[in-house]
Amino acid sequence: MARIDLVAFGGGFASVPLLFHEIVETRAWLDASTFLDGIALGQLTPGPIVITATFVGYLLHGLTGVLCSFVGLLCTVAVRLALHIQWDWPHLLLAAVAFGALCKKIDILWVVLVGAATAIIFL
Repeated sequence: MARIDLVAFGGGFASVPLLFHEIVETRAWLDASTFLDGIALGQLTPGPIVITATFVGYLLHGLTGVLCSFVGLLCTVAVRLALHIQWDWPHLLLAAVAFGALCKKIDILWVVLVGAATAIIFL
């Protein structure tokens, strides 16, 4: 899914032929009918292509596939957003402290609130 996302220009629907080729023709994870069911299911929800990727993951590996798909999509968004941040020392320090707080299992609400307050005051 990540490889397809890297080369799919033109929005989500431009990736459908690439997804079909990879999932149905190359890897034979699903047959064409099941894949099209996933596309149709995705049309009923926001983010239809992401839902299709999650549908494929669920069919292949149950809840484990859904979790892998979620983590992969979350990492993709994080990287894309991180590329648009001006990474100077204050931003790096704030990101490191927030990451450390999350690793120590501090409630995310507090991490977001303290991070936002810090950014407003100092950045």
